[in-house]
Amino acid sequence: MISKGGVGKTTTAVHLAAGLALNNYKTLLVDCDTQGQAAFMLGIRPNDGLADLILGDTPPDKAMLKARDNLWLLSGGKSLAKIKRHITRKDYAGENTLAEALRPIERAFQFIILDTSPSWDSLTVNVLFYAQELLAPISLEVMSIQGLAEFLRNFAALRKHNPGVTLKYLLPMHLSKPSKNSQAILESLEKFYGKYLCTPIRYSPKLAEAPAYGMTVYEYAGSDNVVKDFRELLKDVLHKDEL
Repeated sequence: MISKGGVGKTTTAVHLAAGLALNNYKTLLVDCDTQGQAAFMLGIRPNDGLADLILGDTPPDKAMLKARDNLWLLSGGKSLAKIKRHITRKDYAGENTLAEALRPIERAFQFIILDTSPSWDSLTVNVLFYAQELLAPISLEVMSIQGLAEFLRNFAALRKHNPGVTLKYLLPMHLSKPSKNSQAILESLEKFYGKYLCTPIRYSPKLAEAPAYGMTVYEYAGSDNVVKDFRELLKDVLHKDEL
């Protein structure tokens, strides 16, 4: 999952992973961001995580922490700075570092969701050499649209080296019906990127409140409209009409 900062990509990654787990899919959430916010949003405090797995300091069963039924987390955080240095120091195939760490464990899961940093760095490139499908959240504001255009240019250049990865979904975030600006931007996205567009995630203060309690919105505000929107996203990802 790639996007500029502040558009809700970690929120999306956490809720997509949690939603899959709630529907009985064994899911691994991999936090590839040095901010390490996925663990905070899930209300857990991992001792180990992705950096420890990649460097071989911790075996997979210790590096992964069970966050919910059917949901495991490989946490991110500041320790990932070591991984970026580790990648750049490799003589060759540095772009496959993440894949080499995850492939031995991927068969244990039905879905692996990867949250990326906002920057286009060596670890983000690793994600793009491992992932099969990309979901890009887009906040319905002008700066995010500019960020999308830049991302699409970079992604097109990378696909020349890894044609197996595809942009599958664009997810409009923070739709506020009273806002003419957000509606106009949404209409523009529908015009130019309609085949990728998912049902928008409506604005809800519950999304900002839930992490303070270490809860997802499924747990914190099950009847809120934003929960209904994330369920629509799950239908898109699972190619199902009902859940």
